Amino acid sequence: MHDHAVGLSDLCRFRLVGDPQLSPDGTRVAFTQVEFDLEANGYRSAIWVGGAAGGAPQRVTWGTKSQGGARERRPRWSPDGGRLAFLSDRSGDPQIWVLDLRAGGEARQVTQRSVQSFAWSPDGRAFAAVARDGSAKAPERDALGLPPPDVQYITRLRYKFNGEGIRDDRRKHIYRVDAETGAMTQLTFGEGDDDGPAWSPDGRTLCFSSARGNEADVDFSADLYLVGADGTGVRRLTEHRGQAGSPAWSPDGQLIAYLGHEDPSSRNTCVYVVPAAGGPVKNLTESLDRVAGCDVGTDMRMDDGGHGPVWADGRILFVATDHGSARIYRCALSGEVAPLRGASTECISSFTARSGRVAYTAGSALNPGDIFVDDRRLTEVNADLLAEVRLSEPEHVPYQGADGLPIDAWVMRPVGWEAGKRYPLILQIHGGPHSAYGHTFFHEFQYLAGLGYGVLYANPRGSQGYGEAFTQGCVGDWGGKDYEDLMKGVDMACGWPWVDSTRLGVTGGSFGGFMTNWIVGHTHRFKAAVTDRSICNLHSFYGTSDIGFHFGFRETGGADLWDHEERLMQLSPLRYAKNVRTPIMITHSDQDYRCPLEQAEQWYVALRRLGVETALLRFSGENHELSRAGKPRNRTERLSRLGEWFAGHI
Repeated sequence: MHDHAVGLSDLCRFRLVGDPQLSPDGTRVAFTQVEFDLEANGYRSAIWVGGAAGGAPQRVTWGTKSQGGARERRPRWSPDGGRLAFLSDRSGDPQIWVLDLRAGGEARQVTQRSVQSFAWSPDGRAFAAVARDGSAKAPERDALGLPPPDVQYITRLRYKFNGEGIRDDRRKHIYRVDAETGAMTQLTFGEGDDDGPAWSPDGRTLCFSSARGNEADVDFSADLYLVGADGTGVRRLTEHRGQAGSPAWSPDGQLIAYLGHEDPSSRNTCVYVVPAAGGPVKNLTESLDRVAGCDVGTDMRMDDGGHGPVWADGRILFVATDHGSARIYRCALSGEVAPLRGASTECISSFTARSGRVAYTAGSALNPGDIFVDDRRLTEVNADLLAEVRLSEPEHVPYQGADGLPIDAWVMRPVGWEAGKRYPLILQIHGGPHSAYGHTFFHEFQYLAGLGYGVLYANPRGSQGYGEAFTQGCVGDWGGKDYEDLMKGVDMACGWPWVDSTRLGVTGGSFGGFMTNWIVGHTHRFKAAVTDRSICNLHSFYGTSDIGFHFGFRETGGADLWDHEERLMQLSPLRYAKNVRTPIMITHSDQDYRCPLEQAEQWYVALRRLGVETALLRFSGENHELSRAGKPRNRTERLSRLGEWFAGHI
């Protein structure tokens, strides 16, 4: 056993589970299992069901498509526990399908149009579904009977989004769907995008999140609204300048818990409650000073399950990120908060709670993840593969960053490490910048360790999981103290006897790519670099990224390009291109709307013009998620080139 280090081919052998859903009586758990499909160069997923008290889970959906398997996800139990609804693209776009577990047989398609999410009504007779309206669909023929021109008339500021492409003017609205006939009745209208519908316990009212008003496109604010189950009586429930979403009704229907923040500059998402009849909101997790949700990154997660809030025994359960871990917390209406499930060395990415039980998805640095019920493991989907491979176990190596600020970091020694030998070291930098590294499995890190590299990764200021002040620490100062934090970590590593300080590499994606570009423009200590889906020019990023005009504005401390042109360029790696000597490979995707391809092209042209050894690895048809959810063969090609670049220079 453990006969080889993690290799390229092992990436596509992993299975990824998530979105566990307890049945109403708490006796069964439905969940999604995703597998790589090399032949179709994509992914397939299916719904599985297992007993909460034990027994091997069984696959219950077998959808197929003309090319490869279907993507079937979001299993949701009917209120009586006899049926299981889910989304499937087996007939084309994602639709609601229902499987009758009592009668057996095949699942039945309910809807005839693309659905993004849904929720059962309390009586099991209907769904509340989120779908785009059809008001802006282009006609197949124009007034002369000819095909229309290839043109889009855009009036929204948020007209594109990574992973979706160019959006049209169709809005997301809430529909009532008859569970038997599939008949759809539109309940919400207008210029807002509506999402996250939740039924009141009596089934008479729906609560949903919506970004409405003239400023919604600019500040990305969203509030909670109520609407009658017949579409009447729409009213606004909250009045935030920030976000409000994921509403959950209390069992007595008196309160609604939700996730959000009250200011767009906030980095912590908190748990709030608001009276369903209207009134002041209350922040229940202000004393915790942590972000609600799992913000710890990994390249081995495809879990679109929920992280709360969920009502259970008069308290509210939710996931929060803390020091590289993500656990389930329990908070009382008084504001008392305490951990409920999960260890400090693992990450819980989704959960549900019913009938006194909690089902959740948890992973660690040595396992991508499994399904658990309370403290019992329900699945071991990667047991055989993990028994084959030799893994490098991360060591926690905290240190003091700039100004003595405590910084969390981890190092993975090369597989086969031997005392007395010296090894090259790769610094990995996370994106965000408001995300985190921690106790999650990274195939890329294990792959590099298997090639003979040490891997160092840290959470410099700006990372999540250490409080609002820590997370705000890099705002307006990209490449400042956060850069110093990272270099302090490299200084520490270079003092270890097994690290060869003359053979250092650096790599990162998104903000990590920005920081990689910044680093090579400010120090020559690294022998090679790989920058992935990166930023080099904050001035052009402002107007070309799908989030540039609001995210870039906030992250630079409020710098609009027409008033602060010089400041934006001071914060841009492109300004320092003339200082670069480090050989660098630029990896980017042509459908990346988060960090657009023009960023890679500017960086490549500048460095080549200056005589720096530079290569551009450009992927077609991929977006910002290439390294985490791209086509399997493209993911392995990217990793292969990454290994080759470092091998050729380090």
